[in-house]
Amino acid sequence: MGLDARVYINLKRLPAAVDLKRVSVDSQTGEVVADTGQRFIALEKRLGNSARVQWLGERVAGALTQIPSSLLITRVLYSGTHSGDIIEAADLPQLQREIQMVRENTESDEVEVQRFLTDFEDLLRAAEEQLNPIVFV
Repeated sequence: MGLDARVYINLKRLPAAVDLKRVSVDSQTGEVVADTGQRFIALEKRLGNSARVQWLGERVAGALTQIPSSLLITRVLYSGTHSGDIIEAADLPQLQREIQMVRENTESDEVEVQRFLTDFEDLLRAAEEQLNPIVFV
């Protein structure tokens, strides 16, 4: 078990060959599913297994002591198995600030932390580009 996050391709950005009359859209996640079962994912990242997510949470929390209710801790790294949760557009700027703060307050040789931060920044960019939330699966 572990934690993956994805951003779905926005309905308006689907390839022209997709028949929009034959798709359904989840209004909460933006997930588009064709009647053939095909899903349209802009980006998916494996954040880690349960142990890695717990370890990352400890490292990130140590760098964010001045933010008592950090979104990275309370909405992302609080569990290694919280599928079904979403991060809305309104939270993206705060998450970006927290990522920058973690970068400034952690050792650059902590490769796993830096990889997580880069992966999550990629998810933030994809969410902004697609105008869809980040979804944990």
